[in-house]
Amino acid sequence: MLVMAQEEASTSGGDPIPSVKKMSGEKVKPTKRKGSFLIRNKLPKPATDLRGDLGRRRDYEIRLHFGRLAEFDVLERLGRKHKEVGMSKRVEQLRRKEMARYRTAMLMLRQAARYTQGVGIP
Repeated sequence: MLVMAQEEASTSGGDPIPSVKKMSGEKVKPTKRKGSFLIRNKLPKPATDLRGDLGRRRDYEIRLHFGRLAEFDVLERLGRKHKEVGMSKRVEQLRRKEMARYRTAMLMLRQAARYTQGVGIP
């Protein structure tokens, strides 16, 4: 017959890790290892971001742009569903404005990348 018992962890958190003991007193292999992420008491360390400032900025702009386009698609779909006449025109204006903003932002990033390559700034 098996009985669940709590065993103190030797980690800094001191969280108990469940282990199984037989009635005779001998320990059985614990169900989870000490420090396991399955217990979910510690987050994994974030990976080091090796991209430069321009790479991070470019990725931010791409996520922002496509997120906005997705929002515009939802707004347009809702406008069609509720039969709003001016909604599709307004969404189209916003979409064109966002496309112009995105083009200028990416152009600025490309120019900055060329400048850093030409001058030799790391």
